[in-house]
Amino acid sequence: MVDARTGTILQSVEKDSIPDLSDQKSIQAVTSQIDAFGKAHVLIAWAPGKWLLWVQGQPPRVVPISWTTRSTPSVLSSDATSVLIMGNLSATGSICELRASCPPPTQSGTIAELRDVSTGRLKWTLSGTASIFSHSAVPAVSPDARYGLITLPDGERNAIALISMDTGEVIQKFQQPGWGPTGLSFSPDSKFAMVAAGTMMATYAIEK
Repeated sequence: MVDARTGTILQSVEKDSIPDLSDQKSIQAVTSQIDAFGKAHVLIAWAPGKWLLWVQGQPPRVVPISWTTRSTPSVLSSDATSVLIMGNLSATGSICELRASCPPPTQSGTIAELRDVSTGRLKWTLSGTASIFSHSAVPAVSPDARYGLITLPDGERNAIALISMDTGEVIQKFQQPGWGPTGLSFSPDSKFAMVAAGTMMATYAIEK
């Protein structure tokens, strides 16, 4: 763990010294937050299936989050107590445009869920059905902890949704502006949601 401003190593640990982590092969993703006391909270997804929580000044530990770590977009909540995990819900089936009898590809399941970081307890789940082949973008959580910003399947295309972090309810959804890799974020004052898609970026005002 390094101070990015100075390059100073704040804390280090040998991977094989962490119980239950010695058999994990590679890091899949890292998400972090700074708490009210200025300490870093880091959640690391290791393949093939472990989540490691590292709080600055404490030894890192594997936490019981029952979700695959491979290609699983996630983000810590602004208070670092919860993790918003995307389900990568996508249609499944054959691609056969030239065969009129081919059934349309669909798949129902989890779009996103919120879990307690320390215990792995499920707080809420957002479910749906995908009829296109898709992949979830890395979600975002507003600094005031009220909102999440996610991608989700919506008919024949993907949409962006503003959700409640308390309940997982979709407050509003809108079509993705532009095409290409998608980045989601909020302004520091939580008044604006921002979506970057390919060469375009759109800013949306959030009405309180």
